[in-house]
Amino acid sequence: ILVKFFEPSILQCFLEPWAREMGFIICYGAIILKLYRHLIEFRTRKAHRWVVKDTDLLKYLLIMTLSVFAYMAAFTAFMLNFRRENYDLLSEQMIYSTGLRFLACKPLLWDFVTE
Repeated sequence: ILVKFFEPSILQCFLEPWAREMGFIICYGAIILKLYRHLIEFRTRKAHRWVVKDTDLLKYLLIMTLSVFAYMAAFTAFMLNFRRENYDLLSEQMIYSTGLRFLACKPLLWDFVTE
């Protein structure tokens, strides 16, 4: 939401997917790892107790974050290729009821997949 607060620009069109994807993986990755910890602690098949260390959970979260980072780096390279081919990432849109015109980032097809 903070990225969308500012006036639309090419930089904002690059930062918005990064903020969305990295925020998603950090937030929901932490929730999934907490659930994983509870499921491991209350495992009843073995007689001994399993303990998941915080450092292990942080390692798992780091792996998830780095994989999303690599994915977003490929996505950014894809968008930079669009810029080299003079594809404009900004589009002028209009609210029909008021006739108000504004700039917004053009939604790419891959944006719909990641959302």
